[in-house]
Amino acid sequence: MALSNILAVARDWGILILAVEGLVILTILYILTYKMAHALGQFLPKVRTFLRTAQGHVEKVSRSVARITASVRRPFIWLESTAQGLKAAKGAWSAPNIRRR
Repeated sequence: MALSNILAVARDWGILILAVEGLVILTILYILTYKMAHALGQFLPKVRTFLRTAQGHVEKVSRSVARITASVRRPFIWLESTAQGLKAAKGAWSAPNIRRR
């Protein structure tokens, strides 16, 4: 055999080995992707349940904070509105142009 024939055969074998290597890598990637999709399919219902529970707790805490904030704010609003009402009454009572009965 001539040297060119030997090089051509070696080249062809190299191409075949690289093609097989590519197919093996693609097969491994396909299997990994399939397994990850399957695991994600099993994992999502558990995550949904956890997130719904967490959302319920967050809503409960939010309602509690809103209720406590309202109860803390209520006396200050009452004091401010009472003070403004007394100022308005004093102004109306001491106005010189108003006839009193």
